[in-house]
Amino acid sequence: MDFSFGFDDADDTSMSMQDMYQEFILETSRFPHGFVSQLDVSEGALVGKRNVSHCFVGQSHQFNVTCGDEVTVEVSLDPDTHTIQSLEWSGNGCAISIASLSVLHDLVVGKTLSEFLELYTVFHQLMDSRGCGLSEEQMNKLDDASVFQGVSQFPMRIKCALLGWESVKDALNHAE
Repeated sequence: MDFSFGFDDADDTSMSMQDMYQEFILETSRFPHGFVSQLDVSEGALVGKRNVSHCFVGQSHQFNVTCGDEVTVEVSLDPDTHTIQSLEWSGNGCAISIASLSVLHDLVVGKTLSEFLELYTVFHQLMDSRGCGLSEEQMNKLDDASVFQGVSQFPMRIKCALLGWESVKDALNHAE
């Protein structure tokens, strides 16, 4: 299996940085955060399992038809503070989609809905940058998600990186 992501023509400095980013993506995909082996897709299944009964729970199932990555995401949103209380997901996919979901989990739990939407917009801008990146301020907002800058050079891989982000946004739209 080739995880080079197509970075073969880079200079030595950027190659070492790209190698580091690739290793981060691979390592993160091996031990993903927020992953559960299977989500119960029945309505409100997690409400009784955690002390989130006061939260709105939303779920989304997404499938990437170009590569077969598939994910089910469940988020709990506090209706008073509009804060994401929990994010769990199950599914399978490539290292990029799994790592993106793991980084997304760490980035958004505890954030408000408006903070998530801002991060969502910035991450989309990163994916649209085709490897050029964003301003230092925007990259800092993305924290570990900024490592996906290299992925943005490959249109077929962008959907992999975005799968979890789209799932969380959809789940938040369905939270009730």
